[in-house]
Amino acid sequence: MYAKACEKFPKSQEKMINWYMSTIRSEDLNSQHQVAVKLNKTFSKIESKYYFWSVMTVFLQGKKNPKPNVYFTLAERMMQKAIEEKKVTDYQMIYLYISILLEQKKFEEVVKTLNSDLSLTLFKIEDDRLRLLELIYTKSGLFKESYDISLQMLRKSPDSWLSYQSMFESLFHLDSPDLNFTETFISEQQQQVQYPTRGPFLAMIDFFDRISKSDLKHDSTRSYLDLLISYVERVGDVYCCFDDLKPYLFSLSFEDSKTFLQKVEEFIKKDDQKTELKTRIKNNNILVNYLKFERFFFTKFTLENTNERETIVLKNIEKLFNLYQNTLKFGAKNLDKENHFGDDFLILIVFYLIDLFEKDKESLPHYLFQAISILEYGLKRSLYNIQFKLLLIRLYYKAGVFVRPITNMVVELDIKQTLLESIGWVYIEGLEYLASGKKLIEASKTFNGTLAIYVSSEKETPDMILEAFQYGTYSKIEEFMEFRANLKNSLQKFIYETLIFKTKLRRIVTFTDPDNEDEVKFGNSEGVKKQTYENVLENFNDFIESRVDNRDKNIFLNWSSNAESIATVLNNGEVIPDDKAGEQLIKFARSLREKLTGFELKLKKLRDKLNSAKEIKIRTELFEEFTPCFSHDLEFIGENVAKHYKLSWLLSLNGLIFEIEQLISILNPASETFARNYHNYVNGYPKTQELPLDTILIGSSRTNSDDSFITDSASGATAFSCGFKTYNAAIAVKSDLSPCGTVLESAKLNGYLTGLVATSRITHATPAAWSAHVSERDDENRIAQHQIGNYTLGRVTDLMIGGGSRHFQHKSVKGSKRTDDRDLLAEAAAIGWDVGTDKASFDALTSDSKLPLMRLITQSHLSYMIDRDPTKEPTLKEMSDKALNILKSSTEKEDAKGFFLMIEGSRIDHAAHSNDARTHFEEILAYQETIELAKKFVDENPGTILISVSDHETGGLSVALQEGIEFPIFEWLPEALTKQKASTAVVSSVFEKKNKELSGDAKYAYFKKEIKSIFNINPTDEEIAFISAAPDAQTIDNFLGTAVSKRAKLGWSTHGHSAVDVNLYAYGAGTNALVGSNENVELGTFVETYLNLDLEAVTKILVENVASLEIQPLITKRSVSHHHQEL
Repeated sequence: MYAKACEKFPKSQEKMINWYMSTIRSEDLNSQHQVAVKLNKTFSKIESKYYFWSVMTVFLQGKKNPKPNVYFTLAERMMQKAIEEKKVTDYQMIYLYISILLEQKKFEEVVKTLNSDLSLTLFKIEDDRLRLLELIYTKSGLFKESYDISLQMLRKSPDSWLSYQSMFESLFHLDSPDLNFTETFISEQQQQVQYPTRGPFLAMIDFFDRISKSDLKHDSTRSYLDLLISYVERVGDVYCCFDDLKPYLFSLSFEDSKTFLQKVEEFIKKDDQKTELKTRIKNNNILVNYLKFERFFFTKFTLENTNERETIVLKNIEKLFNLYQNTLKFGAKNLDKENHFGDDFLILIVFYLIDLFEKDKESLPHYLFQAISILEYGLKRSLYNIQFKLLLIRLYYKAGVFVRPITNMVVELDIKQTLLESIGWVYIEGLEYLASGKKLIEASKTFNGTLAIYVSSEKETPDMILEAFQYGTYSKIEEFMEFRANLKNSLQKFIYETLIFKTKLRRIVTFTDPDNEDEVKFGNSEGVKKQTYENVLENFNDFIESRVDNRDKNIFLNWSSNAESIATVLNNGEVIPDDKAGEQLIKFARSLREKLTGFELKLKKLRDKLNSAKEIKIRTELFEEFTPCFSHDLEFIGENVAKHYKLSWLLSLNGLIFEIEQLISILNPASETFARNYHNYVNGYPKTQELPLDTILIGSSRTNSDDSFITDSASGATAFSCGFKTYNAAIAVKSDLSPCGTVLESAKLNGYLTGLVATSRITHATPAAWSAHVSERDDENRIAQHQIGNYTLGRVTDLMIGGGSRHFQHKSVKGSKRTDDRDLLAEAAAIGWDVGTDKASFDALTSDSKLPLMRLITQSHLSYMIDRDPTKEPTLKEMSDKALNILKSSTEKEDAKGFFLMIEGSRIDHAAHSNDARTHFEEILAYQETIELAKKFVDENPGTILISVSDHETGGLSVALQEGIEFPIFEWLPEALTKQKASTAVVSSVFEKKNKELSGDAKYAYFKKEIKSIFNINPTDEEIAFISAAPDAQTIDNFLGTAVSKRAKLGWSTHGHSAVDVNLYAYGAGTNALVGSNENVELGTFVETYLNLDLEAVTKILVENVASLEIQPLITKRSVSHHHQEL
């Protein structure tokens, strides 16, 4: 296509470059050269670079050709011609020429070129030229010249480790190396540098180490051991001190090791709180390095007696944990993304525990669990510690746990691009052994995600190569091409593809009768045909040899003398040994192929191959068995800490979580857009300014109920609270009228505190669905009884703040809705509730207020924000702030596991029912302020998560309006809403009274004046006539909302709900598991899993005692038309 375009437009430089780009993508070097020649011939007067493009393509052809000399000779001559014609004007062109010469091993010509006046002029950085010379001298066997270059570079840069390595490489190839001169030279360089420079000091150690491994003799006043000790004395407070010295520790004898440790221990000063913090941190770093040295020698000179070894290890762990606790105060002012200074103490504990576990996996499995819990404990304070997460992924896999690492840690690591190639193995190897059932789908997604780097490489690498051509960075072209080839022939890519293949095979198997071995068949093959796995195995041995292994197996810290001590656990035992990488992964497919006959398998064989590829003895469900030994073995840490560890451990199986805030609102995508637009308009902000919710959007929720595409609040909230779809109007009961246990109930029964906050009546559908069980949402009197604890489970709610006192008050109280003789407020107070029913009682609450407490500030719903009297009613933010502080404080005082709090911005929905846009905005803004508060709470309390979602959309809002058949103007007008003074609901109630009191011209004049005053609009005669004839307040309310919205160019499709998917927002560690589109019931399941709850157990209790719930039968399923004017 591009070739034809260039024939038609031969002078189009752009089209010819696009042609050249296409040849790079297709890796067609012959065509690439032809196009480069055409570019040079046509545009050489404009761009001289095309000549060098031709040279480069000839050179690349030579590298690909079995007879390269012809190409290299041609490329060399072309470069010589360019030099003669003075076309070589950049050091990158020199690099190209040198590369051509090096391929022909013309080292002398390379040296001449690098020492030429042209190179001296063009090389921008002299060290680059010298480094090349140093390399060429070494390659050509001119070791004396290379040694001299190294000396020259080190005199300029005495800390250059590369130059020291090059110097030693040359030195020890000389026939008569001058060791005395070299030692003196290094000593001189040491005098030239200041702390914390390490290069010349480490070089001296390396120098002596090389001598000890050679046949050379060298007399010196320095000893190898003294050099090591003096190095620690100099830079022992630098984090990498241990890693610097580790290669040199292996040669120390047992006695020298003891001496070394004794001397290093002397450098550690006793921690003194009066000492400057900076000095204390440095001293802590010396201690950390000392303990790493100690571990190294402990594993080097290990004790054979297992019991004695275990005793020593446990003492070390006790010491290390106490040290970690002492360092926490150092990080009091750390930023969120900073690791704590004592994190390495915890990693050392984990290494020791793994040692013990590896010695006897059958008898000491609890050490594996302790290692997991230690890391989870540390992760609470160092949320971004990569080593913690990498270790946890592998340890969880070893323990047979799938959910926590994949849904939390892998997502949080956010491994991208080339890291997928080098460290993706950390969470891929062994995953297929753990995934089964629905988890296979998650495993498939994970495997497919790992292919991203290879897809992007195919698209992006050619662009990188072309850019290198465009900018003349010829030294990068080979690098990019090698990168592309490595990824194309990647062993890891093959492993990923094989895992995808294996997972597909497992997913397409259907067991028709598990008890009949012959009734086993493959279902829908999803495109996996018989030839797929046969072709994978053809010429396998040759294929595997051609793969490039880019996996980084040194990603984990290792402070042991035995490189395999940690790797055995981290590699999950039998997963892909390095020397035969990929072989085990293919064995599965090979053995499976042998047993495939017409896609029919016997059940036993299928289970053996598909589900028992690796025996996992330790499963999540077995963890409870180890609770006693777990707590016992941690007694040395102290009773309170052991309690905390046990808590961490039990919760960490599927996610460590202490608090969950569930925020509910009726906030669909259009409402969020509308609120953001209006907020930015009235405040003069840029159109792109975000609201708090915008920053935590992660997905969506599908809202249909069991009996309708359009849900109501009762069934929508029940989906969240119970994880079940039910009929509209149901409050925590299923469609068969049987009760379902809720997250709030299970949380309470499992040791959490619980709370409800709402701007509606606390007995309204959404808060009720977490705390009561009735067949009809309007049964609010019975809901109130359940909420105070008058039902099967007793009291499960610790805190309630909102409106709705009318359903608790005795019927003698004006405004009460009770019809019996009960006074639920008095009953609640009698069983320990702290009861209040006004703003003053709310204001009196502090973080020390005792639970249980309720503050029912109004008889019905709280007022809209636009109508609110701040002296009588608090805001949603104020109520939420009180609730969070009280629950947090009570959690600490009562030693609870944490708390669950449901907060509802209820009146966002009510305003949308009225189509009252301005009131809708004010409620959304109040909710956004509450979100900002909740986000801050999550930030300040690691382990807390926030989920915000709507149970449905209301009003069918569209931020646009077309009134006629003409093509509309693209506009909406926020200005039309800015002067509104009250909600349409309040105004409509007043207008309903005036309709009865006034008539004729007086009524007309009143409505015209009031509508103009309250809404800043000029009503038409038709509009006034409609209001005058309206039968009730709700009709007026609906009409006013539409009238104002029409002037703002906002459209509403209903005064009810719609079937639109709603936005899902979440914040906090682990919430990325909710990314994407979710059924509303999946949110309830997520919280259940996250908090390690058991809703089924709660449901069983409720069903066994269903008679006491007095769930009333439904005469007919009602058409839900509830409205905020149910007063």
